[in-house]
Amino acid sequence: MTFTDLNEGESVFLDANILVYHFAPHPVFGPPSHEFIRRVETQAIIGYTSTAVLSETAHHLMSLEVSVHFGWTSKVVQRLRNDPAAVQ
Repeated sequence: MTFTDLNEGESVFLDANILVYHFAPHPVFGPPSHEFIRRVETQAIIGYTSTAVLSETAHHLMSLEVSVHFGWTSKVVQRLRNDPAAVQ
C-alpha cells in the first residue's frame, strides 16, 4: 500500500518517519510525504499522531540539523553528549 491508495476520508496514524521526510529534504521520500501531508492539511485524509511521535520527530530533525551544520555523518547524539557546548 502507498499513500495514494488511501481514499478520501480515511483515518491514519502518522508516525515520525512521514513527518521527518516532510520537514527534512529527502530526494526519494520527500515528495510523496509532502503530498500526503497536504492531503492531511486539507482534511482529505484524517491524520492522527501522538506527543511521543512529535517528540521523536523533533529529536530526529534537530539531530539532522546538527549533522548538517557540523558535517557529522555518524554518532551525532554521542558527539553532542560528549561536547554539549558545540551547540551553544
